Amino acid sequence: MKRILFSLTAAVILTAPAFAAQPLHGNTSSKVYHAADCEHYMCKTCTAEFKTAEEAEKAGFHACKVCEGKEGVATANKQPRELHGNPDSKTLHGPSCKYFNAKGSSEKFTNMDQAVKKGYKLCSICEGK
Repeated sequence: MKRILFSLTAAVILTAPAFAAQPLHGNTSSKVYHAADCEHYMCKTCTAEFKTAEEAEKAGFHACKVCEGKEGVATANKQPRELHGNPDSKTLHGPSCKYFNAKGSSEKFTNMDQAVKKGYKLCSICEGK
């Protein structure tokens, strides 16, 4: 019996994904949580981090209406939105920003996750919109 239990446990561990999911970000003002590919993921007041939706909901947060707190939901039916980043300041600008086409905004991204992995933060003026 112990061998079977050990074998099952080892099989589960070996077949689990080798990567960790991005944490959910919670907006401390609105009490809404967002997945990493959500356009609202890097908002100014999205300072709370949660490993799971259950953890966020226990803390009094609820899922975003755009992403539902799940990876891929927000972008499933949308065309990729281009973001421009300044590699010197690591600032990310959305299409509505006056710095979107600035000379220094030379790095281009099609999703927020790419930019976050490279250390970019949203512009304080446009917040990536």
